[in-house]
Amino acid sequence: MDKKYFLKPSSFGEEGENTIFDFRFFPIKTYHVEYVFLVYPDDIFCAGRDLYVAAKLYDAIIDAGYTGLDNARLITYKLDPQYYNSEIPSQNYYFVDVIGTPNDDIYFELDPTFSFIVSERMKALMKQFRIKYTVFEEYNQYRSLQILWV
Repeated sequence: MDKKYFLKPSSFGEEGENTIFDFRFFPIKTYHVEYVFLVYPDDIFCAGRDLYVAAKLYDAIIDAGYTGLDNARLITYKLDPQYYNSEIPSQNYYFVDVIGTPNDDIYFELDPTFSFIVSERMKALMKQFRIKYTVFEEYNQYRSLQILWV
């Protein structure tokens, strides 16, 4: 059986005022994202339960035939001049829906921590990109179930 890992991407800012949410749905639908970077981001990052992926990483995931991501939407971004003290990102980023199940390469588990979980091969691919602040922890299904009973 392929090992699985908790994917714990960092957050490098927040959604800006031009982000368009539709709160009539659960989970909330997001139609457009404007992201405000505080520092230079990894090629994968999050804001709450939203997952963002650099275009070059997304393309590699799709080209390799990995499963669990869908509906990539290009985001706009800007830099927060008050905090930004690094180089300016010059690539595109996508807001993606994580739609996978435990049989896919990435999925979203609705446990108390709302964790992203990736396959070993997805982890190996991601490690070829800029993921300086992204953490992978080995997933133990039984540990996850223990959290539910505590």
